[in-house]
Amino acid sequence: MTDVDVGQTWSVTAAAAEDPPEPHTEAMWADQPTFSAVVDNVQDDYVELTVSRSNDHPRAPPFGEYIATTTDTMLSKPEWSLDD
Repeated sequence: MTDVDVGQTWSVTAAAAEDPPEPHTEAMWADQPTFSAVVDNVQDDYVELTVSRSNDHPRAPPFGEYIATTTDTMLSKPEWSLDD
């Protein structure tokens, strides 16, 4: 199993989500990540990231925005992937 560590870059590809939110019932930009973010801090299950790349997908956060999620979400949801 992959760990979530400070300094890693993770990407989110909305088209890979199990249940894309309405009105996005079809894949958008299927071959490209919606955004990528660098892990700034990990405390137990809580993860803080900064968006390092973003596209014009309607749900993509802007470059430089701070986001927070959980390690469980990052490791279990198909839209999250660790960049090489």
